[in-house]
Amino acid sequence: MAVRGIERVAQQIGISSSYLSTIVRRCDWQYKAFYRTKRSRDLRRIEAPNTTLKAIQRWILLNVLERVPVSERAQGFVKHRGIRNNAAYHLGRRYLLTIDIKDFFPSIKRDRVRDVFLEATNDVDAAEIYSALCTFRDRLPQGGVTSPILSNLVFRPADAKIIDVCSRGNVTYSRYADDMTFASNDFQALKAIYNQVENIVKSEGFRINRKKTRYSSGNNRMLVTGLTLNSGRLTTGRQRKRRIRAALYNHIVNNDPSVNMNNVLGEIAFIRGIEDDYYVRVQVYVAKLTAASST
Repeated sequence: MAVRGIERVAQQIGISSSYLSTIVRRCDWQYKAFYRTKRSRDLRRIEAPNTTLKAIQRWILLNVLERVPVSERAQGFVKHRGIRNNAAYHLGRRYLLTIDIKDFFPSIKRDRVRDVFLEATNDVDAAEIYSALCTFRDRLPQGGVTSPILSNLVFRPADAKIIDVCSRGNVTYSRYADDMTFASNDFQALKAIYNQVENIVKSEGFRINRKKTRYSSGNNRMLVTGLTLNSGRLTTGRQRKRRIRAALYNHIVNNDPSVNMNNVLGEIAFIRGIEDDYYVRVQVYVAKLTAASST
């Protein structure tokens, strides 16, 4: 890497050029790998940067990457978007198709990351340095500060192609990280979309996890990133609410010290963000329990 490039980037970040040069040369040594259990009970390998590299990646995120627009259909890891926006795209549709991208982050290689930084900076040296700082063993690490937004930016061409295909087939499309969702009132249109989407994904260097491909309709539960669409509005499902009611009952009526009220309040806040009227119902329920426990 050019010395002038190192000096220029180091000055922008606010560290010495010799320190930055050392970090860049030894980037793969700046990570600690561990495993985390996913909801499916499978293990996910996490490669987390150390404190120094994490701070540098955060600077890159705020000062370089967040200035680059992502696809309007990318709902994960984007400010003011999230699972509610992701699911809302598909309200009122009768049929649903969900597709999972296999090994999303590890599939993104350093050259693709370099291209993103070259677009963002128009500086070949800076692009080379930033891509080194944001990759682990020449790929995107699961656990890097910049990995989520970089995945969105790398996947933009695929998003654009998929949006075009869907618009011609009257199919709605949204993506939350590696979860792609499609919906239509025409089931045959969804079936026709699948092969086209798979070809696009392959052409962009990714693979579909066929084991996680799901079709659903109003005759069964229609889930998008954990939210239910069947009622014509977004809901979080009954099981989560039952757990909250049980926890509140045990806390207020039984004085159960094992109830973690911080978790309960967090769950309530989450549901309130999806279902506007939920908080009022919780307040009524708490008032009933309080009254019952005081008599």
